[in-house]
Amino acid sequence: MSQSASEEMPQTHAYNRVLNAGTTSGPVNLSLRVSATKRGGRIYLLCLLRNVSDQVIRIDGQYLPWNTSGMLTTIAFDERGKQLRTNPSLGGLVEEGDFQELAPGQELMGSIDMEEFLNVNERPSTGDVLFRWVYLPRLEYPAIGQRALTGTTLLPERLR
Repeated sequence: MSQSASEEMPQTHAYNRVLNAGTTSGPVNLSLRVSATKRGGRIYLLCLLRNVSDQVIRIDGQYLPWNTSGMLTTIAFDERGKQLRTNPSLGGLVEEGDFQELAPGQELMGSIDMEEFLNVNERPSTGDVLFRWVYLPRLEYPAIGQRALTGTTLLPERLR
């Protein structure tokens, strides 16, 4: 017996809604886009941090997610919604004060080896993996209204 679209399992509907949603939310002065890519047989999370404000932002470069382990916290789910065991996000000891100016519209880019988050043995043999992530930037100014950036990234089965 087949199900109509209105009778879809709520979990599947929620999964599709997350995939179709924007990939970032947070303060109005920064956006972070995280996507999965494959280079040289390894999978990376490619991070693009952008100043979407109309003023210069000073951000601590040591706290960028690709510079220090643990700055990007993730949880992962298979396409059935089962949470996968991820590596703990332990923030390293970080020197403070390596502030960089980010002009309006300017972007910073870096990548993180996916093995930092998800062990090869934890990846499902079939299906996509969905990452939910959180990043709290360290700003010198303007820090008023600073919030964590959050989002969702899909690791499609075809990349593995």
